[in-house]
Formats: sequence, structure tokens, C-alpha cells
Amino acid sequence: MFPGMAAKILFIHREAADEILQGTGKTLTELQDGIDASVKPNSFQLPDTRVNIYTRYNKEEKPIPNVLGLIKGSDPELSKEAIVYTAHFDHLGESRTGEVYNGADDNASGTAALIEIGEAFVKQKKNLKRSVLILWFSGEEIGLYGSKFYTDNPIIPLDQTVANINLDMIGAVRTSRDTGFIYREKVSVMGMDSLSVIGGHQSKELLKIHNESISKMGMASDFSMNSPDHPYRYYYRSDHYNFAKNDIPVLFYSTGIHVDYHKPSDDYERINFTKLEKGTELAFMVGYKLATQKERIKVDNPYSEW
Repeated sequence: MFPGMAAKILFIHREAADEILQGTGKTLTELQDGIDASVKPNSFQLPDTRVNIYTRYNKEEKPIPNVLGLIKGSDPELSKEAIVYTAHFDHLGESRTGEVYNGADDNASGTAALIEIGEAFVKQKKNLKRSVLILWFSGEEIGLYGSKFYTDNPIIPLDQTVANINLDMIGAVRTSRDTGFIYREKVSVMGMDSLSVIGGHQSKELLKIHNESISKMGMASDFSMNSPDHPYRYYYRSDHYNFAKNDIPVLFYSTGIHVDYHKPSDDYERINFTKLEKGTELAFMVGYKLATQKERIKVDNPYSEW
């Protein structure tokens, strides 16, 4: 802890980590291999170990935009509530050698999906009881800053926000290249008719609507990454988290991590447009049900009580 400052996350070199681990009989590689094999955390104390950290900061402030569109519901009272769709449109810029990280799947796929979802809701506007808010966030890749700003400064009060449906990487399909690990994480990209689903913990009704909708689509849900305690921490790694921690039920749809994740090779060729269409249609179906049914879904397991 730094005096007068919040706790920081520090990234260190592997050699430094192994030096800190001296005396334990373990190396960072051995610990990571064990976690990968068991898919369970492996935390432990380091007795008689002290690390001195000295920091120097260069602070630069830049304005970054969020973009939104509101489709107003038709019911005089229920239209005050909203279903919020989100996707981030920022990515990683350029590599040190000048290669551009285009981010076709991460997250031009989710960004494009929101445009189609917004258009579909406009065509169904007369049927909507509740409003639908479409939100494109910036700053996700550097710390979920866009979504944090929105939940701190919402245009729809958070207590009137029914649910958040977040789309982040929904355009890829598993190929023969997608094996092994990427950045020490097991490649998990789904096939044509499967989606990785994170969320549903806070509302049994929301999870039921998801299950019914994906069944109608003839698709399968993969909940293997859904635990908040999963070592890869996906529950906390996209914009839905800033809604979840404010007790708003969330669903985060993704096709999973592939070998082009956070690489310049995440390009147009990575996208399977049939898969992108399937994920987009599923997200619309879930939100349409939320926006048109009479009763608001219940939050029976709020994050604040976990």
C-alpha cells in the first residue's frame, strides 16, 4: 500500500518473480503449470520475504469518448427502465514495430453487433415497454475506464437499469490453429454453435431467459469460465463487471480466447460472419424479452451480498 494512494497492481519480470520465490522450492513456471492443470488458484504466503518497491509516475490525461443511443420504450412508466447493451470499441493501437492491432474480433465484432441490435430494436420500437440503451465504451483495454465512468455518471439511473448484456469477442470460430495456450491462458474459442457465457449469477430469471433463448437458437452455452473464482478472472475482465458490482444482473457473451487474441493477426480473416450473426441474434432475443415482458426480473443474488 502506498501512503495516501489506493493499492496498485504491479507487473514484474519472470526473473524477479523467481527471485521472490526463492526459499519456497518453487518457480513461477511450475506454479503456472500447476494452476493450468488443476484450474484452481494456488495462493500461499511467503514467510520472511520483504519486497521494496520504488515508483515514478508520468501522468498524462487524455479525453476518451463513450458513444450511446437510446431507444425509448412505449410504456409511460416502464420506459423509465432500460436494458443496457455494451461493447468496447478501443483496442491496443500499434506494436513497437509499427504493426496495427486492428482488433477484428476484440472488439469490432461486438461493436458491429450493437449497430445491428440497435437497428432491430428501432424496427420493434412500438412493442417495447422498456427502453433500450446501446453503449459503446472506450478505455476497456486499459482498465474498464469507459464503463466505470458511465456507471459513476449514468444517464439511466442504476436502480432503473434492468440488466446489462455485454458483447466482447463474438465473431470467431475454432480452427485447426486454435490449440494450446496464449499468454499462459488455455485457448478456449468455441465452435460454430456454442458461446461462452459469463454472468447469470445475480438473477435466476435472467439465466432462465438466456437458456430458453439459446435453446431456440439451437446453440449451446459454455459456462466453464463463469465462476468468479476462475483463475483466468474473466468475470472481472470486461465492461459488464462495472454493472455487476452495482447489483445489475449481467450476461457477457463471447466466443472465447483464440490464438490471435491481442495480436496484430486479429484481423478481418478471423471473423466468421455466420457465427457473428448467431451471437448478435441471441443477444437481441434476450434483451427483447426483457424489454417487452410486463414484470421486471428479480435480483435474487446481488453481487453486494457475495
